[in-house]
Amino acid sequence: MLEGLRRNKNIEVLKLSDNPITNKGAIELLNTIEKYDCGVKEIDLGKQPVDEDFVLKLKSMQLERDITATYRKVCYQSKEGNSNVEMDRTMYISGDPLTILLEFSRMKGLRVLDLFVTLDIDGSHSVSLEEFREGIKMSHLPIRAHDIDEIIKQIDLDRDGEINFR
Repeated sequence: MLEGLRRNKNIEVLKLSDNPITNKGAIELLNTIEKYDCGVKEIDLGKQPVDEDFVLKLKSMQLERDITATYRKVCYQSKEGNSNVEMDRTMYISGDPLTILLEFSRMKGLRVLDLFVTLDIDGSHSVSLEEFREGIKMSHLPIRAHDIDEIIKQIDLDRDGEINFR
């Protein structure tokens, strides 16, 4: 996608709401638009959350050009202690994280198996723990990072660092 932006200066609107993109990818998108002076004026990330760095970069670019972005929320990093702690101001549901995952998947009409198949890029019928963490975050499920670790403990039965779903 970024290569296409470099080559095509006529794209004005990017609708990426159905395409999961990481915070790093969203910032790289802004960097590419800025570096190659692309004609993009609107970025639609739909329900994709972004971080403070994305917002700061966007505001900086808005001083120089006409560009807007739509996104779900901003995930803030803790200023005290661990900088990896999310403070995203989302309301979370208390209870067993695996049950929450299963229930919200059902409510959204998703099968948990579909999540695993999507994350299983190499077709090995297993997903690394990091891929699983990212997949849960990108699925916008109301599950905290430390709750994701609890889910992993429950479903990585052989403790090999891979979640197998054959």
